[in-house]
Amino acid sequence: MGLIDHRGIRPLWRLTLFVWLWNLGTITQFFLKPLIYLLYKYVLKIRAETGEVAATCVFAMRNVDLSSQNEYIRILNNSNVRVFIAHAGRDWFIEPEISENFADSFSGVEKLICGAGAEGENIVSDHVKRVIDEGKRRVSVYFPEDGHFLQKYRAKLLANAVYWMLNDETERHFRRKAHL
Repeated sequence: MGLIDHRGIRPLWRLTLFVWLWNLGTITQFFLKPLIYLLYKYVLKIRAETGEVAATCVFAMRNVDLSSQNEYIRILNNSNVRVFIAHAGRDWFIEPEISENFADSFSGVEKLICGAGAEGENIVSDHVKRVIDEGKRRVSVYFPEDGHFLQKYRAKLLANAVYWMLNDETERHFRRKAHL
């Protein structure tokens, strides 16, 4: 995600045209379902169970209001909520500079870079744990060698980061209660 249109959304007229055609009714949907399914599966290399699922993704992309995220980021920046951002350098949908701009919009974000392979992940994993233990509330990890599917290929690191953030918050909560 980013705060401005990325290459997966641009040009917006394509998405608008698809949504318009889809809304013409069941006859156009009959032809569009296999087309969008094949586009997702073979061109974009994204798994969608059916053409209807792929069409729903297009509807979501067409309707997302990226610029409105600034308001929510402001709310997060004024709160104690923890934020973990992971973004890739070889994402064919979202340019790295757009993701970097998104990460920069969070105040006090600790930026880390993950090297390739398991060794790089182990090193950055230790760094993430350390900065969370130090009390950092916002962490961004850049994966320059990875593509769009970070949640699939870096699932362990992402799950650990969320766990560490929640666990650290729980420990801090109990320490505060003990001092009362």
